[in-house]
Amino acid sequence: MDVLTGYLERGLNINFYHAVKRLADIFGSAIGLMLVSPVMLLVSLGIKLSSPGPVFFRQKRVGIDGELIDVVKFRTMLVGAEDVLHKLPEFKERIEPFVKLKEDPRVFSFGQLLRKTSIDELPQLLNVLWGQMSLVGPRPLVSCELEHCNNLQLKRLYIKPGLTGLAQIEGRTDITFEKLMALDLEYVKNRSLWLDIKILFKTIAKVVLREGAY
Repeated sequence: MDVLTGYLERGLNINFYHAVKRLADIFGSAIGLMLVSPVMLLVSLGIKLSSPGPVFFRQKRVGIDGELIDVVKFRTMLVGAEDVLHKLPEFKERIEPFVKLKEDPRVFSFGQLLRKTSIDELPQLLNVLWGQMSLVGPRPLVSCELEHCNNLQLKRLYIKPGLTGLAQIEGRTDITFEKLMALDLEYVKNRSLWLDIKILFKTIAKVVLREGAY
């Protein structure tokens, strides 16, 4: 009976956590969108004046249980940037499964500012509101990056991807793929409301200080 009671208690705790987390995601993303809507309007105008093409960039990424989702960002690159990625020397000489370019020739000047301030990520509050993402969780990767994951690392797909996570407060873009996976698994194992709150506040500090963003 003690074992059964333990399982039931853990199940109730997990269900409570996910219920509260979803409510926090809904209210947090809705309030966030209202607060930043003037900024998003100005950014949209800035993108239109800086580079021909759409304001938003949608990319297929992998969500919970391997489901593909359209992640929304402000466009920071020239139109057709993904088509020329494989031609860049940095891509051909890459060591990590993902490409991290400090000087990306595909990024236009205003887009560079959006990246350094992380403003380009603001539209993902819509993904959170729609229930595809959470405020906190492992960042969603593209399918080709997940091909490098082993079975243990794929446990990151057990939960919704997040707008921010442990990896974003422990290095952001200045982090190896293996370290990223380790931090994602650490979050999956130890996730809690208190940990989510700490990650959110530390993320704000990182964004304000512009640490690890390019």
